Amino acid sequence: MKTFWKILFITLFATNMWAQDYCDQQWTSNVFTSIVKTELTYDSTDNGKTLELDLFTTSDNDASVKPLIILMHGGSYITRYGNRSSIEELSILFCSKGFLVASLEYTTWSISEKGFPGANDILDVALQSIYDLNAAINFLVENNGSNSIPLFDADNIVIGGGSAGAITSIHRLYLDATDSTNAQISNIIESKNGYFTKESDQYNIVSGINFSGAILDTSWLKGESTPLFSIHGDMDGVVPYGEGRIQNVLNAYGSQVIDAKLTENGIPSYLYTFEGGMHEDIYDDGPYRPRLLLAIDTVIQKVQDQVCVMTPNQARVEVASVRLINTLVKDRLILENNAHRPLEYQVINMLGQVVNSGSIGLGQSQIQVYGLESMPYVFRTIEGGNGHVNSTLFLSRP
Repeated sequence: MKTFWKILFITLFATNMWAQDYCDQQWTSNVFTSIVKTELTYDSTDNGKTLELDLFTTSDNDASVKPLIILMHGGSYITRYGNRSSIEELSILFCSKGFLVASLEYTTWSISEKGFPGANDILDVALQSIYDLNAAINFLVENNGSNSIPLFDADNIVIGGGSAGAITSIHRLYLDATDSTNAQISNIIESKNGYFTKESDQYNIVSGINFSGAILDTSWLKGESTPLFSIHGDMDGVVPYGEGRIQNVLNAYGSQVIDAKLTENGIPSYLYTFEGGMHEDIYDDGPYRPRLLLAIDTVIQKVQDQVCVMTPNQARVEVASVRLINTLVKDRLILENNAHRPLEYQVINMLGQVVNSGSIGLGQSQIQVYGLESMPYVFRTIEGGNGHVNSTLFLSRP
């Protein structure tokens, strides 16, 4: 799998024919408004129930090929608690930024039909949802540019979701037949005729987006390469931010642990933490909303950085990467610069004012930022050789 945004210098060989078209404009600056939603059937379950997806596109986006993001809603894998409508606002937001967006319906547990589920029941539908996601990817790729699906860049697909949808996406990225699983998981996978196909010559999943998700076993993160960009509240009582239990049913490791393990394993990762944020309130239309939109913009920027460096006329690209270690900041920023040379930096407030600037040396550094008001800021470095801008959102706290 291709990787881009890393702690170290990364060398990439460009294979993306289409990136230049949709990379001409900064995605976070896009404001496409003529959004059209189309419902399509992508698969059916064993009992004959059809699985639908909502496809969001814009008539005022004239890019000949678009980046594709596939989103999955939350709801604890229980039918009555979640559906595609719960992630429609996020789907529209990504569509307005220039993405072709597919929002999936997937297998969930029906309490009205089967009664209340046990841990094994939830695990079964959670694993089945990975197969549903795979079926949706295959459907979209097979119909790329036809049957009501606009042409998209199959070499750079992004997958993600919220809560249960994030859990599914994370396991689609990192779980495969090479991983060691317990008997319970192995038996469920065997009952589904073995592991889903993770790699394909027809498409590439270039990154994942995680809104308050988790993974069941951090050992599955080893030997991987796909970046993950995460947002999570550190007081989440439903899906743990660190290590804990999901709804008191399954042991799991949340975004904090995932981010640390990915970084430890050399896999690109970014986590924005909402201090004091719970499972749902950080996504509600309330006091967290301005920071949430800025955090999502940071995630979108990192995805674009990853995709759009690969253009047809660049056979080889080297990009300096600076990783911000802490995104909840009291009096100092901690960062790591492996760009092989010092870099200039700026700290910018939400009014666009530069409130701190200077240079950083190689390796790990600390920058004193005493006196910053409690609000979001952007830490920015510019790589002079190729003009690449590395921007990361952080929050100053009192």
